[in-house]
Amino acid sequence: IASASEDKTIRLWDPMSPASEPTVLHGHQGGVQCVAYSSCGKFLASGGDDNKARVWNASSGNLLAVIGDVFGGISSIVWRRSELGFVIGCKDGSIRAWKLWLVGDEAQVQLEWGTGFGHLVATNACIDGAIGLSKVAFDLLKQRGGIGEMAVQSDVLLGRVEE
Repeated sequence: IASASEDKTIRLWDPMSPASEPTVLHGHQGGVQCVAYSSCGKFLASGGDDNKARVWNASSGNLLAVIGDVFGGISSIVWRRSELGFVIGCKDGSIRAWKLWLVGDEAQVQLEWGTGFGHLVATNACIDGAIGLSKVAFDLLKQRGGIGEMAVQSDVLLGRVEE
């Protein structure tokens, strides 16, 4: 079990050994607002008030990657079920999807798509039969207010808006 804390740490608790002390992960420079395990259980992603997301090895606690400078902080994070990728919801109202690549013992992270840049950003995107986004479709992607909670259900992103 992982918990996020305002004291800038993440704690990993072993439910099979409730009397044991938790493993404490350090690295955030501000309060940690969200933490989530990957579907395979090997990785942990966290985000918070320091405007950065971090990816950790869940078993060793080693920091694998830092994704930086999301304006306004990160309020929610969720892993995709089907692959090593995750989506972050930001307090500035933007949503960004990231892909995790493993190269040996090292991890690299690439932005796949995101809103909040004044336009939609997409890399490695392929949508059969699509020529582009219409003005109406783009307006639907604009977020008003901070992102509260998110979930990925059958690779469809669901969210709750905080006013």
